Amino acid sequence: VLEEFMERSEQETERKKMERKKIFISYSMDSPSHIKKVARIAEHLEKEGYEVYFYGKAVIGVNNIVFMQKIEHCDAILVIGTKEYKRKSSEEPSGGTFTESCIISSEFMNSHYEKIIPLAFDEFEESFPKPFNSNKGMRVKRVDKYFLEKLTLALREKF
Repeated sequence: VLEEFMERSEQETERKKMERKKIFISYSMDSPSHIKKVARIAEHLEKEGYEVYFYGKAVIGVNNIVFMQKIEHCDAILVIGTKEYKRKSSEEPSGGTFTESCIISSEFMNSHYEKIIPLAFDEFEESFPKPFNSNKGMRVKRVDKYFLEKLTLALREKF
């Protein structure tokens, strides 16, 4: 009986894990302080029960392209926009931000545009390349408790 209970419990845990909403965070490595802000968002979302793909927490040796391909299997893509993100995603074709932006653009063009949630750290128009700037998003002045609660509520409404 105990073994059956343990097996059912493990299956239930695995099922719940499969049901967790997956969120990919796309950002540019602007500065160490910027990465800390993005990491705070990722940690908060993980505590809220989301499965978060944040490159800053990827294990050493992970293949960048393989990691970026997780985008296609996510329920939402948070695009952390800054002036630097916009520049890198359109002007540095050899960089990771550019490649990630191309993958996200293909999601947008494949009618999965509702998955893309822009979070502007600078002015909205200055933070994103097209077509990301056409989705409704949020302006981020500070990654504080108020913003994190607001983001959580918006994601709960979405899912």
